[in-house]
Amino acid sequence: MDPLLEVMGYLTQIRNRMQATDNMFDPLRQTCTLLRKYNITIDDTITQNLESAPELWNALKKKAVMTKEIHAEAQTLEANKIKANAKLFETRSADFLVYFKANMPFHYTEDYNAAYAIIDAMHHNPKSEDNPSGSIKELMADTARLNELQELFELIKIEYREGAQCLKETIMLKEVFDMISMVVDTFNDWNKTKWADIDVEFYQEACKVLAKNIKSMNKNLKNWPAFKGLEDAVKNMQTSLPLMAMLANDAMRDRHWKTLMKTCGKTFVMDENFTFGSLLNLKLHEFADDVEEIVASATKELTIEKQLKKIDDTWKVQNLTFDPIPDNPEMCLLKVEETVMECLEDSVVQLGNLQGNKYVQNNATFLEIVNAWQRKIGNVDSALTTWKEVQQKWNALQSIFIGSADIRVQLPEDSKRFDGIHADFGDLMKEAATLTNAVQACNLEGRIDRLEAQMAGLEKCEKALADYLETKRLAFPRFYFVAPADLLDILSKGSNPQLIVKHLPKCYDNIATLEFRMNDDGTPTKDAIAMFSGEGEKVPLHDKFTCEGPVESWLFNLTVHSHECIKQWSVVYVCCCSCARAPGPWLTDCHLLLASKNCRHVSDIVVNRLRALMLY
Repeated sequence: MDPLLEVMGYLTQIRNRMQATDNMFDPLRQTCTLLRKYNITIDDTITQNLESAPELWNALKKKAVMTKEIHAEAQTLEANKIKANAKLFETRSADFLVYFKANMPFHYTEDYNAAYAIIDAMHHNPKSEDNPSGSIKELMADTARLNELQELFELIKIEYREGAQCLKETIMLKEVFDMISMVVDTFNDWNKTKWADIDVEFYQEACKVLAKNIKSMNKNLKNWPAFKGLEDAVKNMQTSLPLMAMLANDAMRDRHWKTLMKTCGKTFVMDENFTFGSLLNLKLHEFADDVEEIVASATKELTIEKQLKKIDDTWKVQNLTFDPIPDNPEMCLLKVEETVMECLEDSVVQLGNLQGNKYVQNNATFLEIVNAWQRKIGNVDSALTTWKEVQQKWNALQSIFIGSADIRVQLPEDSKRFDGIHADFGDLMKEAATLTNAVQACNLEGRIDRLEAQMAGLEKCEKALADYLETKRLAFPRFYFVAPADLLDILSKGSNPQLIVKHLPKCYDNIATLEFRMNDDGTPTKDAIAMFSGEGEKVPLHDKFTCEGPVESWLFNLTVHSHECIKQWSVVYVCCCSCARAPGPWLTDCHLLLASKNCRHVSDIVVNRLRALMLY
């Protein structure tokens, strides 16, 4: 050590201890006096030293003053040198601070090992060609040495804050990267987790703890980019975790994952090797709204899938029933259960709602399925409606065109047309009985066209039949009061009057039936010999009436014949009454005759004479 520095060191120690030592002797003397007062023995050596110590101390102080005066010139030279070094060191400290700010890892990085290496090098790596600025440790040591020299030579002790600031920030930066390393290691450990094993709730709780620890860190470092990056990393994870929970929804399909990849601008394979890290690399926190929209769309589309699946499952069990005709077991008739019609109505409403759904309109697959189902259900509705109408018309017309020879003679072309429809309808029903599912049966290729063709043919037959009935009504106007079905029955059985008489009350006010002459073998002929009223009154016909020819003709003739019969019987009654000239049983018959609705056919002369006789 330089002798001058050694001397200055001693002088400094004396100077620093002067006041404390001067004030030390009196308390020591008082202490010894107090000890003697209580008869506590004090060693003589101590007493002697205490008495001689002030003198020795004063001598030392005088010697220090003399020594200082002796070395005053050398002290002044050294002090000037120290002052010059202090100015150089001040510049060095400022430059080091700039170097520190420029090279320390204040920015955020997940490579914390590289950051630690920089921090360590800045803290204690020795000065070298590769490290001309030296380290914080060297700077602090030089600062301490310079302050010591300033103190030795009684110079103003300069506080070089740059070194202390660098050391403080180094410690705080180390604290930041300690937290970064913990967060990064935690997240890296999570990144290895398979997609199926991700526990979002556990991760969320862990993120809360990390966020709490970060929040409790030194407030002076919270403006550093490294801290903000750390804070953002945890916040981004906290934002991403709920999005991951959403993406774990069972509603997510391949199309949704593809949409997510397109949104995030990255690709991945969703297989058994897909991990937490694979999804985290998408930076979901930057696309939170888009992810929520994708998941919401997936959820809505899952509901649509379930609705379409329900429609499909419902129609798989909706079958048509075909019951055989009792008279013709080989022929079956369609029977639509009420459940089929209810399902049809429900499906029309559901598909209509789905058609207007934006998630269906924006999804080509759903739109295609909904449109296909609408076509199928529309075909079911159209086919069943047409089918039932065809069956109803066929059932009504077959007894006419097949069972009535008279109709076949009168309408030969339409009868031939109906024969073709009858054969085709029979084949259709046999085929239909082998495929009973409502959707399949009604959407069978060509079935609706076939039914519509049959419907068109039956409508032509109905039109021809209606025109034919109109000609019959014109020929016998009383047919206007007869129902079409009854009229068809009359026309089809017109050659057999015994089968027609049941319809007479529908044509006449009070002719209930006719009595026919019997053959020798007991079979009835076509000759009517009497008529009966609804009350059972019998009026013998004045002449037999033969019921033959077109039914409308002989019915018209029967009307005329009955009128003539009533007229003749009225004359008979009048003659009988004129001869009797006295009231009797015949008077009751007159009352009945006048009350009868058929009385209007009797001539005015006869009616007047009857009234005169009754007054008599």
